[in-house]
Amino acid sequence: MTQRAATATLETRQSARSGLASVVLPTRHRPAGTHGRRVARPRRQGRTRAVRKRRTRARARPRVRPAWNTPRLVAALGSGVFWLLLALLWWHPAFRVDAIQVQGLVRMKAARLEAWPGLEEMVGRPVVTVDPAELARRLQEAFPVFRRVEVQVLFPGVVRLVVEERTPVLVWQEGGQVFWMDESGVKFYPMGQPEPTWPRVRVVDAASGTSLAPGEVALLLELAQKTRARELVYHPRYGVGWQAPEGWQVYLGRSLEDWEARWGLYQEVRRALLEQGKQPAVLRLLSPRAVVILPQEEGTQP
Repeated sequence: MTQRAATATLETRQSARSGLASVVLPTRHRPAGTHGRRVARPRRQGRTRAVRKRRTRARARPRVRPAWNTPRLVAALGSGVFWLLLALLWWHPAFRVDAIQVQGLVRMKAARLEAWPGLEEMVGRPVVTVDPAELARRLQEAFPVFRRVEVQVLFPGVVRLVVEERTPVLVWQEGGQVFWMDESGVKFYPMGQPEPTWPRVRVVDAASGTSLAPGEVALLLELAQKTRARELVYHPRYGVGWQAPEGWQVYLGRSLEDWEARWGLYQEVRRALLEQGKQPAVLRLLSPRAVVILPQEEGTQP
């Protein structure tokens, strides 16, 4: 029996005595005296330890990352440019309102519009603070003569007002004041002398604030042309009337949809009064078939 076999047999016996069944087989090229033990490799362990130390140092070493990357840098530059432009628009004198242009005036003088406090306080303000929609609304409230107002903000520092004036068709006298009225029934203060072809409507026994619908304005124009009266009268209770050439006061009523039928009834009553030689004070047409005649003794009020 060789030395290797004897050693293996001895180790087997020792394991059997201790209750273990492990067998250590001989390994080739193993140095003498190293059977059954793990051979240490100093060079490899030294390399492993060195690698571990380098990794530990690398982990413990703080990593320095760049504070800015490309997207953040671009966003920061864009934000800076935006705030710089906003500051220029707000503070630089070149971007303040220094001129107000007005286009579309026909009867209204530009000096009257420029004297409005809303425009005076705008001069010198930053142009970015001008709200076109709000300014147009305030102008239409302050000047009912404007049918339409458009506000244009032009850089640098120019605000342009494009207005459209209302076309008057009636002269409306109410409560001691004289207004002009367009076809939609909007009243506004006159600007200059009224045209001689415009009918005049005088409101009697009524407080300020009487208004007409667009359809009523058209009927008044037709009635003025029909009667050829220089002045019509509007009574809040008895409606539209006029002073007849014969001297009596005529009222057609508030509802003018059937004014042509009432006009026909008035012509029949007029002929009858002239044939009988009567001179009433007031004629009130309640409907196309009913009329109230007030004699001179009861006065001229209906």
